[in-house]
Amino acid sequence: MPHPASVLLAGPAELKSMYDSGQLHFPLIAKPVDAYGSEGVVKLEALSVQVNLDKIDYSPILLQEFVEGEDVCISLFCVQGVCKRQVVYKRKRGISFIEHDSLSDLAQAVARHLNFDGVICFDARLAPDGKSVYLIECNPRFWYNMDFAMVAGVNFVGLGIDPVGHESRAATKKAFSSPYSLALKVFTPWRINAQDVAMFRYWLADPIPFLWIEIWLGLPGLIAGKATRAVRSIKQRFWC
Repeated sequence: MPHPASVLLAGPAELKSMYDSGQLHFPLIAKPVDAYGSEGVVKLEALSVQVNLDKIDYSPILLQEFVEGEDVCISLFCVQGVCKRQVVYKRKRGISFIEHDSLSDLAQAVARHLNFDGVICFDARLAPDGKSVYLIECNPRFWYNMDFAMVAGVNFVGLGIDPVGHESRAATKKAFSSPYSLALKVFTPWRINAQDVAMFRYWLADPIPFLWIEIWLGLPGLIAGKATRAVRSIKQRFWC
């Protein structure tokens, strides 16, 4: 399976020791093994490595070669290793469902090898050529954006309860805005599409958990991320 070179370290002390002895070849990605989303993920580059090392306070540390390219995900519903339904998607200001045969083949090969039952999700990176793909990690569970897949036509929970009763249409070539991107589209309403309307109706149908996730859990991370990028941009402009 194509994947970035990886090593599991005991903790920050071992990582610091490797850095001091010149064993690290940048750029690298450091991440915890028991978090979700991008929590704890740190990109290590030669010029800023000392500062970034100070951010890593968890154990163990999964250290991976950084693969240049674009993030892409695939989620499958399998029965005894056979994929019954799948969605491939990219996350950028929302969710865009696409097709990618190479990634699909890789994910299904893993599912077959494990004789896997249920939902299994892979994070991957597409190389700049758009063809080469590298598997980053695998999570055998439901995932954060599965509501977009359901509105797009593939109900992964329903498939586990009643596969026959949840025969689904394809989710490919459908793009959904994130809540914040959709809010901005209010100022350019001609850009709102049918998928945006369907997702908005879904959020309104049960708004309390939606507001809890997006405002209480999601908004602080969004603000922190934008602030970090703004500071980085200022430093690059005035100090480089």
